[in-house]
Amino acid sequence: ADSLAPLGRDIPVVMVPGKEDLRLGHGTLHKNFVKSVSEAGGVILNKSRAEINVDGEKIYLYGFCPSLKEDAGKPVKDWKFQKVRTNDVVDALGECPRDATVILLTSYPKGFDAYSRWGASVVFAGGTHGGYYRIPFVDRLIRSPKIAYTFGEYSMGRSKMYVTRGLGSPSKIRFNNPPEISVISIARPNSPLLKTMPVSTDSAYDVFMYWAKSEGRAI
Repeated sequence: ADSLAPLGRDIPVVMVPGKEDLRLGHGTLHKNFVKSVSEAGGVILNKSRAEINVDGEKIYLYGFCPSLKEDAGKPVKDWKFQKVRTNDVVDALGECPRDATVILLTSYPKGFDAYSRWGASVVFAGGTHGGYYRIPFVDRLIRSPKIAYTFGEYSMGRSKMYVTRGLGSPSKIRFNNPPEISVISIARPNSPLLKTMPVSTDSAYDVFMYWAKSEGRAI
């Protein structure tokens, strides 16, 4: 919540809880956490919806956070998210609206199949921190991005999902996995905005140097 305050109240801030947030309240959101976010000007979407109106066009913004699987044999800090099925999303959010674009925010990208079947147009996700450690070349052989959804863009049916690497990591260590803040512009088809968006012209050398500098900061 402390990181929200500098943004001020002029910038709308919407967030969805993650595992650590639920662990603070032993499976629920602690009232002090909710209060801190609210006082900083943030809005928590926890299995709930907000509506945005842009020039008369609606956009539905949903926040979905799976429940933690309680395990009496383990401390709360080791509790994991429960597996998500399509029915779980419907029970939490209701039927997906068909009259506008639907954006779903979540910290559980592994539920992409359920979100797609539910009807989400776009899913913005985090929680996997980019996979923590990425071993060049070898990583492609031992990790299946279709299962892990660690970072980047994915497609399923008519749904798109973007998973950000984020800034932090529970282990405090990253390797070949620089932190990031994702800036995503949403535009209508044939919008003039699309013509003004920059096109990357970075050379292979530029990309390598960016990776080297980012990796140095990450380590």
